[in-house]
Amino acid sequence: MDSNNQSLLGQLETFFGPRYAWFVAVLALVLALLLALAAYAQGADSQGVRVVLGLLGLNPVIIVYILLLHPIMYRRWQRAMQSLHVLAPPADGAGRPEPVSIAASGARCCSA
Repeated sequence: MDSNNQSLLGQLETFFGPRYAWFVAVLALVLALLLALAAYAQGADSQGVRVVLGLLGLNPVIIVYILLLHPIMYRRWQRAMQSLHVLAPPADGAGRPEPVSIAASGARCCSA
């Protein structure tokens, strides 16, 4: 597949191949270490600092969650799109029903 048509996550998965899971694990470890370093630098003894660092810790968790789930969800999306392409009508429009307008069908929106 052309890399211009892929998302950034798709390009990462293509670039790393089977090592993609290791990449995500190393990235999670680096982000956790940076958060621990920030906690150490701030002196995580006070309750306020712990709360703020806990909230900041959600950002790396969300990033790792997205990186882990994207390949799985993308493969499911591709299978769903292939199934829908099978059901799609031919490109020449043969067999496609004509659209029915509401006025022509005699249906009324509101009864008086």
